[in-house]
Amino acid sequence: VIVEKADRTDIPDIDKK
Repeated sequence: VIVEKADRTDIPDIDKK
């Protein structure tokens, strides 16, 4: 699950790097 710039903390750091 990749939200725009990982706006949610549901995922680790995929796109929020």
